[in-house]
Amino acid sequence: MEKNDSLLIDTGRGFSIFYRKKYLYSSTDPERRAVIRAEKTTLQHSTLYILTSPLLFYGVFEILSKLPDDSHIICIELSKDLHKLSKSHIPDLLSNSKLITFSNKTEPQNISNIVDKLGIWNFRRVKHINITGGYSLYSSEYKTIIKTIDNKIKEYWKNRMTLIHMGPLWIKNIFLNLYKLYQNTESLTLLPYPHINCPVLVTGAGESLEDSIEFIRKKRDSFKIMAVDTSVTVLLENGIEPDYIIAVDGQIYNFYDFMKVKNKDIPLFFDLTGYPGIMSVMDGNLHPFISNFTNTRLLNRLEYYKLLPTKLPALGSVGITAIYLALKITNKDVFYTGLDFAYKIGKSHANGSPRNLTELARVNRLEPMEQPGIYYERPLIYNKDKSGNKCTSDLVLTSYAELLSDNFQNNERLFDIGKTGLQSISNLQNTDNLIFNDKCTKEDNFISDNSKISISNFREFCENEIILLNKLYDSIYMYLSGKTKKYEIILELLKETDYIYLHFPDKSPEPSIDPGFLKRILISCGYYINILERYI
Repeated sequence: MEKNDSLLIDTGRGFSIFYRKKYLYSSTDPERRAVIRAEKTTLQHSTLYILTSPLLFYGVFEILSKLPDDSHIICIELSKDLHKLSKSHIPDLLSNSKLITFSNKTEPQNISNIVDKLGIWNFRRVKHINITGGYSLYSSEYKTIIKTIDNKIKEYWKNRMTLIHMGPLWIKNIFLNLYKLYQNTESLTLLPYPHINCPVLVTGAGESLEDSIEFIRKKRDSFKIMAVDTSVTVLLENGIEPDYIIAVDGQIYNFYDFMKVKNKDIPLFFDLTGYPGIMSVMDGNLHPFISNFTNTRLLNRLEYYKLLPTKLPALGSVGITAIYLALKITNKDVFYTGLDFAYKIGKSHANGSPRNLTELARVNRLEPMEQPGIYYERPLIYNKDKSGNKCTSDLVLTSYAELLSDNFQNNERLFDIGKTGLQSISNLQNTDNLIFNDKCTKEDNFISDNSKISISNFREFCENEIILLNKLYDSIYMYLSGKTKKYEIILELLKETDYIYLHFPDKSPEPSIDPGFLKRILISCGYYINILERYI
């Protein structure tokens, strides 16, 4: 390996770098060429820039001089030799508050940690800056890092927008669902998760479910069916009763998925953030869980009071959550169908699903079945389906398909048997050759651990939560009215009660003593106190 001092080549117009048998700057006018590229770089607000292989930092001064105040640059050098060379020649640049260097670390998590320290909410996007030839030495590693950080920022803002829209409803549903469990401790059966010694079939309500009906009928005794709520009606209309139903949606329209369920004893897997009316409809075993939708101390307190059921990762889609659970409750193969992440214009769900029936009910001479308007609310994406034909999707559904692939693509027990829609993992177009050795038993075994929920603690939790919120309310009122100038206790209480402002659309999710922020906190305090007082 060459020594560091032999990497520099004096061109007469500045130093270039010759490394691994190639010039990483121009061999004739290195600094000027780099500066020209930097000057042509367009910079945006609220952007995190990844500058790969900065070498001698030619052009970086020009980029920093026009960098918006709300943007930032992270310099990455994955070559130990080149990083050492860079630091020894341009040490003063490393102290710039808008610039952080990071060296010879190929793991994206290291850069991810830096982004967290900077405050991920400060950035809307990631952009790559490349003004040297050093990028080509580790191009695949740099691409992985940039893609990882880009996905991290996109995921943050997707979750942030969801919290702004759904946060208060989810929190309200958690309290109400726990209250319903508390009211019905004798009549409701809370059990730990079943352990199934046979395959599981997860059904979504996409069009591919229609093609799988005959297979399901033929092999019905060979697996357990975990039906996503929207697929239950389709199965029942075809004479198939699922073994389990899973529901996660927090909104009232989820209730319509259960209107045709006559056997109320079907066990229900449900999210505590889900619509509380679902639990009231079903009389069978209840298997509650909670999606870890955000980092909030409320969940820590619920866990302390033994009110928190099994915690699952926030997977966004009820279908993906069903797959996650199916893989947990059996050590056999898991199949799925109806999770298409694509649709036809005029038909978004399988025949017999609540959405399909609603569309049929709207049909008249002036509004034909196609009704294209509702299918163009999101930008459409055209992809190839499992057969190589063109299919229609959108950004949300495509992101779900990617999420499924990211979480389960290496799982050797999971198989897609649907014939239409986007391909996410291994697809079995031909199910005729599937052989199941034994019939599933009707009765389930249960995991030996007792349920985590101790619902008798709910009243005590509510009383203490009201005390905490009233203390915050009084502290803010005293501060805003000028009766005290101390605000430290307010910040401490705000951190403890972070769930009451997680839906605020502020740029930073961190608490503040800004009067406008505190006045909104007073309103939010009153809202949640009013809810909790109903349950004591």
